[in-house]
Amino acid sequence: PAPLKSLRLVVSSSALLELPVREALLQKMPCALHEMYGTSETSTVTDIDCRTDGTRGSVGRALPDVEIRILDEHLKPLPSGETGQIAVRGPLNCDGYFRQEQIFKASLKDGFFLTGDLGCLDGDGFLYYRGRLKEVIITGGSNVFPQDVEAAFKDLPGLKQCAAFALDDAMLGEVVALAVCAGEGETLELRALLRRSLTRLAGFQQPRSIYLMPGLPHNAMGKLQRLKLAAAVRELKPWWHAPQMG
Repeated sequence: PAPLKSLRLVVSSSALLELPVREALLQKMPCALHEMYGTSETSTVTDIDCRTDGTRGSVGRALPDVEIRILDEHLKPLPSGETGQIAVRGPLNCDGYFRQEQIFKASLKDGFFLTGDLGCLDGDGFLYYRGRLKEVIITGGSNVFPQDVEAAFKDLPGLKQCAAFALDDAMLGEVVALAVCAGEGETLELRALLRRSLTRLAGFQQPRSIYLMPGLPHNAMGKLQRLKLAAAVRELKPWWHAPQMG
């Protein structure tokens, strides 16, 4: 369309730019497309040019004068390739929370702001976002990252969107559940979903319940509210539920 010719640069942030959406934007827009990662406390942390490096699946490298560390559960730095909490130090970090000094101090480690986000850095310094720390599903002592589960289903015919989330379980503490939405006028096949799960996911990553929903909860900025899903499905009958063990 003619109005798009005036665009010079489009930036995506606040939520991951999914690959199909990114590819569609690159085809339709003649301008540069960048994806950035940041938080309210740190402002922009990374940047990536989607036309040149978009296939990496990364949210980019640190901006000038910004430092990124990946920390384990004891707030110790992790090596490249390992997933942990993203910590950021830079000139745009905020000085504190209004009238909440102690809460802000608890969010710092050696001058780095603890974002509560999970990610990893590769050997070239590219950051890969893995989700929120609170959203990690801990099932039988194993950590399951929701994005890893969702990646197994993203290109499934008939699927519009999906989200993995935790359900309480008396034996394992938590189990993986999956909410799926069919595209308008399309049909999802349960057998195809189960086949993907069995062939692309490890045993501890397997969804124990699948819920077919008309839509997923999002906030005003379009971010998925994953932590609301357990409550949202409480009164729903699962589309599929794994047989009880034992």
